[in-house]
Amino acid sequence: MRIILLILFITFILDGFSQRKMITGRVVDQVEKEIPSVHIRNLTIGKITVSNESGNFKMPANEGDTLRLTSVGFEELIAIVSYDWFERATELVMIEGTIELEELTISSIPSIEEFKERVLQYKPVDSTQFWYFGVDKPVLTGDKMVVTNKYKSPLFAIFHPASFMYYNFSKQEKEKRKIYSITKTQPVRDRAYNKFTRDWVREETGLEGDQLTSFIAFCDFDIYYLDRTSLFIIKENMMAKLEEFREEGKG
Repeated sequence: MRIILLILFITFILDGFSQRKMITGRVVDQVEKEIPSVHIRNLTIGKITVSNESGNFKMPANEGDTLRLTSVGFEELIAIVSYDWFERATELVMIEGTIELEELTISSIPSIEEFKERVLQYKPVDSTQFWYFGVDKPVLTGDKMVVTNKYKSPLFAIFHPASFMYYNFSKQEKEKRKIYSITKTQPVRDRAYNKFTRDWVREETGLEGDQLTSFIAFCDFDIYYLDRTSLFIIKENMMAKLEEFREEGKG
């Protein structure tokens, strides 16, 4: 019985599509100038077409079908197919839309000192999508439990209690996670330390020996900060740190 009903339903749908005729139309603006590339969608059956360079289009439809016309720079137009559409080409008029721009505030150009201060106060957003052009991303391999932190999942503890105890309390696994963490951050460390070198700090500050070593430790810059930040900004912050270093009598 269900199969018979399904066949009747499909036949009804196919008959509905087959009974649809082809309508023709032309899309124009308020001064009757043709509008090309208008998207015309028959919402009743889901068919889509586009008007040509003369604004003309063809579309299968039945009386009572709903058409939606959209085009950049014009307001959306909704039209209902009537019986006379099948007797002659129908002209549809679209009205130009108005585009409201966001309010623009014009301010004076800041001085160099103000610009530097704003740059120094800017905090870059950490993005995992950024990478250096031409350099392959490192692929970390190893135990999936360490990489994905599945061992911390409550469900893992329920279904694998012995493994949960091992991964969370085993000294060997803790050491493995330390190695993984170091390996993961090593490329960042390499780039940071290649940028913020001892020789570069010596050239910029004039410090030598133990004072240079003490000053580098005094700066205590985060490796992610050194990796993401330009040398110009790093130098500005470093020189500010140098003043503090000398005020404390260390330089």
